[in-house]
Amino acid sequence: MGLTPGRAVPVAAAGLLTAVALACAVPAPAFAGSNGQQVHFIDRRGDVRSVKLVGHNQKGGWVSHCFSVVPGSDTRLTGWWWKDDVEVIDYTGAQCSGEVVFQGIHEIPARQPDDWYEITD
Repeated sequence: MGLTPGRAVPVAAAGLLTAVALACAVPAPAFAGSNGQQVHFIDRRGDVRSVKLVGHNQKGGWVSHCFSVVPGSDTRLTGWWWKDDVEVIDYTGAQCSGEVVFQGIHEIPARQPDDWYEITD
């Protein structure tokens, strides 16, 4: 049984539609500071082991995430993009537990020359 030209088109089209659907399902990050920033956290206190950020992501959704950090270090909190009012909560324990040693709001710009917004405790 041979292949008919009419059958190849729907299969190719279905593959293309699947690829487009998958590409649309993956959240697109902001690039080059164009619609939100990633956070570069600097622990000058020396006692912060985790940081929770709560606020708007690059799509305008309200999100929250806990990041592990090394006390007394600079940590780039990669993979999450933030903008507008973002609450920052510093914890002495892992997984956003223990004593809260800082809590405040940062106004993270949607646009800036690079991708990183620096937060220092």
